[in-house]
Amino acid sequence: MAYGIKISKTGTDAKTAANKDLVLTSEKNMFKVKQSGTTSYTFTGSEPSGATTLATIAHNLGYIPAVTVFFYDHTNNAYSHLSYVFDFSGGGFREYISYEVDSTNLIIYYNSEGGPPGNWSPYQFTFKYYIMYDEGQ
Repeated sequence: MAYGIKISKTGTDAKTAANKDLVLTSEKNMFKVKQSGTTSYTFTGSEPSGATTLATIAHNLGYIPAVTVFFYDHTNNAYSHLSYVFDFSGGGFREYISYEVDSTNLIIYYNSEGGPPGNWSPYQFTFKYYIMYDEGQ
């Protein structure tokens, strides 16, 4: 008999449920979330050329954790995964949103290179983040 933890979806028996019908199983590797939350930034139209910090989220783990960040595009009404860099290239310069994580903070940036920042005012991004207990690369 196998030992472990299984928690099934409502109406499903955890003893006989397929993995797709479980909310949690100790048979599979899972990230352990230290903290999660949302933060947003509304562009003012006066962001300088170069890097602008959109959000700083403290985690204070003392090591670089694995993280995942999603952004909500209010214009398209959809969440997308922020795969390190969300790029808006064109017109002879590059605009992008990126993030970095160190041993104490997750920092989300906006950057424009090779030209003035776009006039996104009053465009808003909402970011959903997950910071794991597991060490990142």
